[in-house]
Parts: sequence; structure tokens; C-alpha cells
Amino acid sequence: MAKCRFSTAEQVVQWCNLPGDVLTIVLTHLFGKDYANLLAVCRSWRSACRSWRSAPPPLRSVPNPSASPYPSLFHFSGNNSMCKFYDPFYNGTYVAQIPDELIDARIFFSNYGWLLMCQDTQLFFFHPFTNQRIDLPRLIQRHTLEKYGRMCFSTPPTSPIAWFPVF
Repeated sequence: MAKCRFSTAEQVVQWCNLPGDVLTIVLTHLFGKDYANLLAVCRSWRSACRSWRSAPPPLRSVPNPSASPYPSLFHFSGNNSMCKFYDPFYNGTYVAQIPDELIDARIFFSNYGWLLMCQDTQLFFFHPFTNQRIDLPRLIQRHTLEKYGRMCFSTPPTSPIAWFPVF
């Protein structure tokens, strides 16, 4: 029986050189665990994931929410910095550690993998898997925030056309 000659190292090099536009298409279809695995493949893929600013990774990993009926559910585990995410599509629970200073922050909304949060009078976006934080203009008084019961956003906060209705 003849043995197949196949260079594994050669194949890895080819996959690491995957064109950015192809990698972007792949990224738009990944869920939390798959996105994390993609980050672990190689430096060039990890770099591409970080530079892909409008990516909607882990919480809802599809750019069009109607494309998948499976949102991820999340909750904080008591008074520690562990946050659990449940993905009904994979029937799996994933854990992310958030910075300790965010433990008492309030979550208003989530979309595109981002959480819209508030702490005292500071509204901000937080991505629990990348620990990226985007601060919004500070509110003058805390009761101003309490007056608005609902907030949402329809595009990732890194999008150049982002807008945030407040009800």
C-alpha cells in the first residue's frame, strides 16, 4: 500500500495566508466558541479578527439577527467577575472573565457581541470576550439615566454610522 506524502507544515502556511476578504466572510458566520477557536489558529488570523472592527462576535455572531433564531443568553455569577454565556445553538455554556471594576455595572442592552452598560453616570459599551470598552459622553445626573428605561443600538458601536435610540 502506497503512503500519501503530505506536508502538514505546508498546509498550515497556506491556511495562515487566507485572504482577508475570505476570512471576513468566515467571521460573519461564527458563534462564540468557533470565534474563540479561530483566534487560536495563528497570529495572522488573530490579527485579522482584532482589526475587523465591525465584527459581531460571540453574543450574537451573525450580522443579520433574523438569520439565526438563536441569541446567546448571559448572566453574571454572583459577586465575582465571571460572566456565563449560554448558546442554545450549540447547547453550550461559556465563561468569560470581566474586569472587577465592572461587577456593579448595569446592563441595558446587548447586540453584535457588545453590552450597553452603565456605571454611576457613565454609559459605555463593553465586549466581554475582547474586554474592549467604548465610553459614551458622561451623563450629568444619575436620575437622568433612570428616567430612560430602555436603550438599544442597531449597529456595532465601532461602526461609522452607529446611532443609539433612548426611550
